[in-house]
Amino acid sequence: MKVSIIIPVYNGERTIKRAIDSCLNQTYLDFEVLIMDNQSTDKTNKIVTSVNDDRIYYYQLPKKGRALARNEGLKKASGDYIQFLDADDVLLGNKLEESILFLEENRNFSAYCHGIEYRSESNTVLKVIFPKYNFSNELFAHNIFPIHALTFRSTIAKKFPEDMDYCEDWLFWVNTLDKEMIYFNVTTIGGIVYVHEENTMSETALMSEYELYVQQILKSRISVTNFSLLKNEISLLIIHYFNLEKEQITINAIKNNSNILYKLVSTLCKVPIAKNYLRSKVDDIIQKDIYNKGENHER
Repeated sequence: MKVSIIIPVYNGERTIKRAIDSCLNQTYLDFEVLIMDNQSTDKTNKIVTSVNDDRIYYYQLPKKGRALARNEGLKKASGDYIQFLDADDVLLGNKLEESILFLEENRNFSAYCHGIEYRSESNTVLKVIFPKYNFSNELFAHNIFPIHALTFRSTIAKKFPEDMDYCEDWLFWVNTLDKEMIYFNVTTIGGIVYVHEENTMSETALMSEYELYVQQILKSRISVTNFSLLKNEISLLIIHYFNLEKEQITINAIKNNSNILYKLVSTLCKVPIAKNYLRSKVDDIIQKDIYNKGENHER
């Protein structure tokens, strides 16, 4: 069973070789690596084409876009399984083998999820995440999956929304995985995310706006709610209230889906005692964000 590893890249000369090597070092050998170049202007082309392995395919895209690159990769993928990887991250050696062996023996499962380790560029371990579902419809509450945590059957793959620059992977996972069975490996790390100042996720305020935007889109699609979903929505609305850089698409989404709830949240946030407490909680959340803390993040 072939695995298609899809790697979008833009000016990745510092890290793309490391990402490719992590694929070539897999214990599972039946795979292809699809490098989708988002119009790089550095030495990415030279580095990728210098790697002598006929399992590597290099494509230069006509325009930029991370979601576009992944969609083009999905179109060109010939594998039975899909594995995403960002150009500045790596897969650990047995990631594919563990996933494929399980999925081939358990056909009722559509995806296999490993834990992911976050490191600084100096290789300091910042955090380890083992995604899993903790309550019903959790995927509609927030995105629990780092992009390369999952290996999944190509037959279930949907499209990434190309009109979004942030949180597009959350919508992809919901569209692809809702109603599908996922095996969660909560003991083994399958890959490493390297945190540095160039990570797109470092723009925390903008990310939180898009996270709330996606949550509002998903809210309109689900007929059943629960306390955990409501609690997460209220938390995102509070963060939005204190965000000085609000996005118009998020404002519009709130008006369409949570106008009354947001008015209640806004009223609460204006009460002096509550305002100070909630403001400090929001600041605490931002300070704990791994993409803000970098080297100083405490595990």
